[in-house]
Amino acid sequence: EPLANLDYKLREELRAELPKIFAAAGTIFVYATTEPHEALLLGGNTATLSEGRVTQFGPTIEVFRKPVDLVT
Repeated sequence: EPLANLDYKLREELRAELPKIFAAAGTIFVYATTEPHEALLLGGNTATLSEGRVTQFGPTIEVFRKPVDLVT
């Protein structure tokens, strides 16, 4: 969780910059977070994990709208 230990102001600034950085790089990034709002802000696709296994993968908004597992 890259932003977890930052103060609120810096975390919000970086949240605004990360999508620009990801887009400019033109590559795939894996970003791990336990914060649902971060996944919504940053993720084009999202994977949910349970006990080390992928339980769902797809467009972030769809994963949030139709979760296959309410625990994750």
